[in-house]
Amino acid sequence: MTYLTELLNLAEVARARRELDIADSYARRALALAEELTPGGLPVADVHSSLAEIAFERGDLRIAERHQRQAQRLEERLMPESVLSGAGLQRLAKIVLARGAAREACSLATRAVALQERSLPDSFYLAESLQTLGRARLRRGENGLALAAFRRGLAVLEAQEGRLGGPQESRTGFRERHRTLYLDTLEAELRAGKRSAAFQTLERSRARALLNLLAERDLALASEAPPELEAARRRNAVLYDQAQGELTEAGTPPERTARLGEELADLRRQRNEIADRIRRASPKLAGLRYPKPLDLAAAIDALDPGTLALAYSFGERHGHLFVLSRDSGLHVLRLRGGEAELRREVASFLARIAPGGPGGPGRGEDPAFRAAASGLYARLLAPAERWIRKADRLLLLPDGPLHRLPFAALIRPDPEERSRTGRAWSYLGEWKPLHSALSLTLYAELRRSRPARPPSRLVAFGDPSYPTPVPGGEAVSGPPQRRLRWTPLPQSRIEVERIAALYGREARTFLGERATEEEAKGLRDADILHFATHGLVDDRSPLDSALVLSIPEAPAEKADNGLLQAWEIFERLRLSADLVVLSACESALGRESSGEGLIGLTWAFQYAGARTVMASLWSVSDPATAELMVRFHRHLTAGLSKDRALLEAQRELISGPLRVEDGSGRKLEIDASAPYDWAAFQLLGDWR
Repeated sequence: MTYLTELLNLAEVARARRELDIADSYARRALALAEELTPGGLPVADVHSSLAEIAFERGDLRIAERHQRQAQRLEERLMPESVLSGAGLQRLAKIVLARGAAREACSLATRAVALQERSLPDSFYLAESLQTLGRARLRRGENGLALAAFRRGLAVLEAQEGRLGGPQESRTGFRERHRTLYLDTLEAELRAGKRSAAFQTLERSRARALLNLLAERDLALASEAPPELEAARRRNAVLYDQAQGELTEAGTPPERTARLGEELADLRRQRNEIADRIRRASPKLAGLRYPKPLDLAAAIDALDPGTLALAYSFGERHGHLFVLSRDSGLHVLRLRGGEAELRREVASFLARIAPGGPGGPGRGEDPAFRAAASGLYARLLAPAERWIRKADRLLLLPDGPLHRLPFAALIRPDPEERSRTGRAWSYLGEWKPLHSALSLTLYAELRRSRPARPPSRLVAFGDPSYPTPVPGGEAVSGPPQRRLRWTPLPQSRIEVERIAALYGREARTFLGERATEEEAKGLRDADILHFATHGLVDDRSPLDSALVLSIPEAPAEKADNGLLQAWEIFERLRLSADLVVLSACESALGRESSGEGLIGLTWAFQYAGARTVMASLWSVSDPATAELMVRFHRHLTAGLSKDRALLEAQRELISGPLRVEDGSGRKLEIDASAPYDWAAFQLLGDWR
C-alpha cells in the first residue's frame, strides 16, 4: 500500500505542475495496483477520482466522467452519506456541468451540499460544492439562487482559519481554486445589478489573498497580542484541524461523526470568541488575521479629493474595472479578454522593455514598442479616460499579472504633447501621478496614520559587504544567503551619500560592513528609510523574499544571515515611517513573475509601520537608479508629494541625456530615457 500511496502522490505533484501526461501515467499504474491489492475497495475509488481530475484538466470530459462515476459507485456502496461521497458528488457535478448538463449538475451538487452540511459543515469541501451548485444554477438562468449559493460558499470559506499546509504547488493551486469563488460571486452580483456588493466582494477577495500568503508561514506574532490569547488561538486551530481530519477518515463510526460535528461547532464558537478578544486587545493584529473589508461608502470616503481609484479584477473570460472617486461615485466597466490573455500580453510587453528583449530596451519612438504600450493602455485605461482626465492622481489596485505591469510606461494618444516634445503621444507616467495599493481597505488604514509634521529624518543603507565570490557561476552551495553570488554595488554608496546630503544633519547612513540586518531591525525613529541593496524576490514563497544586506564571511551560530526577509519584517520590525524606498536590484527566484514576492515585501513593511513603500518591478542599471532616486528625494525635500516627486523625477529622465557625477568628481552623460530605466519604480500606499 505504501507504493500505491507514492504513485498517487507522484501523480498529484505532476498534475500540480501541469505535467498531465506524466500524472496520467502514474495514476494508471496506481489503478492497476489498487485493483490487484483491494479490488472494489476505497483505494480503487481514490485512483478513479484522481484519473477523473487529470482527464478533466486535459479537457477530456468523457473519460473524466467515466472515471468519476466509477469512483462514485464505489464510494456510495462502501461509505454512503460520508464526506468522501459528498466530495465525489461535487466532482461529478463539475464534470457534467462542463459538458453542458446543467440540470443534472444542479441535482448532483444539491445532494453534495446537503450531505456535507450534515457531515462536515463549514469545510472547504462544502464551499466547493456550493460553488458548483451556484455555477449550475447560473447556467440555468436562476441568478438569485446562484448568488445565494455563492455567498453561502464565501461565508464557509472565510470561516476557515486559513491554514493550508502541504507542498507549495498544492497551496498555490488551492489559493487559485478559491479565488474563483470570489470571481463567481462578483459576476453574479453584477448580473443582478448589485455594483456596491460586487465591489465589497472584490475587497474581500483581496483580503483573503493576503491572508492566504500569511497562512503559508505560521508567523510568530505573539508580541502583538496577550500571550494567553495567542496560545488559545493556536490550540484552537490545532484541535479544529484534528477534528476535521478525523471526520474525513474512512471508517469513522456514525456516533463518532456526530460527536465530532458537535466538537467542531464548539471550536468554531470558541474561535469567534478568541477573535473578538484579540480585536479588542490588538486592533492591528486583528486587522491582519481577521480583516474586515470596507463597504463602498467607506471606500469612497478613504479617497482624497482628486484621487481616482481604478480597481481591476480578471477572470477566465473577461475582466472588470471598478472606477471610484468622491466626485463620481462608483462605475463598473467590463474589460475584454481573460486573465490568461492578459498575462501573455503583459509578459510580451515586459520583454520589449528589457534590454535583452525583442528590440529592447523599448522606447515610445519604436513602432513595435509603442503598439504594445498603446494596446495595454487601450485595454486597461482608455475605457475610463473620461474620469481619468478630471482626476489629479490615479490610485491603481492591480489584479493578477497587473502587479508586474509598469503602468507609467503605457502610452496614450496626446496631440497636445506635440507642441512640447514633437510627438503626438505621452506616457501615462508623464500625464498623471500614480500610486498603488493592495486593497482599498489597507489603503484606508495607511491614510489614517498620516504624520502630523512633514517627514525629515532619513536613514539609508547602501553598498553592503558581501563574501568573496565563489568561482564557477551564480549558483553556489551553502545556506540561503550564499546561494547566489552577490556582486558589489559601489554606485549605491554614491546614491546614498548624494541623498543624505539633501537631508543634512537629519540623515544617518549605514554603508559597507555597517549596512547590516541587525542595524535595520533596530530602527525605530526613521521618517524615511532608504535601502540601496540587492533584493531577492521569491514568487513561490513570497514571505521568504528579502533585502540582501551585508553578509558575514562566517556567520556566527544563531546570528542574522544578512537577508532581511519579509517574514522577519512582519515578526520583528516596528517602524513609524512615512516612506520606505527599496532601491533594490532584484534577483527573482520565482518560476514566473506573478508579483507575489514583491507583494510580500511591501505588505510586510506596511504592517511594520511604513505608510508608503516605493519598490522596483525589475533590476535597474545602477547609474539610472541612482539618478532617479536622487531626483526623487530632491523633489521630496522641496515639498512635493511622493507621487508628484516620482512623476517629476521620471519626466527629467525621459527628457533626454543627463549630466551626472560618478562619485569621483567626474561628469558623465547618461541616457536614461527608455522606460526600462525610469518606469520600474512604483509607489504602494499613501501618495501624500
